[in-house]
Amino acid sequence: MSESRWKPASPLGELHKLLCRWQASGEDHVDVTVTDLVLRSGRRSADKGALAEARAAMIEFRLYIVVVCVMILVAAQFLTVVPERAIYIALGVPVAVLSVVQLTGWRFTIAPERRRIAELGIGMVAGGLGGFAGVWGPPTVLYLLALDTPRNRQMAVQGVVYGLGS
Repeated sequence: MSESRWKPASPLGELHKLLCRWQASGEDHVDVTVTDLVLRSGRRSADKGALAEARAAMIEFRLYIVVVCVMILVAAQFLTVVPERAIYIALGVPVAVLSVVQLTGWRFTIAPERRRIAELGIGMVAGGLGGFAGVWGPPTVLYLLALDTPRNRQMAVQGVVYGLGS
């Protein structure tokens, strides 16, 4: 397969392609940044319709996304006031519980009529963890699994939540 037709499927693939070009060129340095890789990967995703999927995810999960982002902002304001030990406990306990839940295979389910209250509660927990330590992924993943969200939609929701929360 010729190099011009090879299309890597990930930023690591992009990195490999660029490093191969650099090695073949015989230059002493390579000008590749993480931003270059992310932009190339993002552009490829946009070409595949990811923007429409992200927009649909934002509409469907708007309450959860807003609650997470607001709680990240609120919790981050208390970071300098709360004792360090309390932050470790506040982070360690939920992460340990979420780990045990995942390792034991316990599955939550959220009934459709309870979804809005779950979005508020889980969004507050995820945003609180995110404000203290930038860790809002585990509650988000468990929430999406509890709703039995299709994988493509999960990826879109997580991309939106992580992108906006960062």
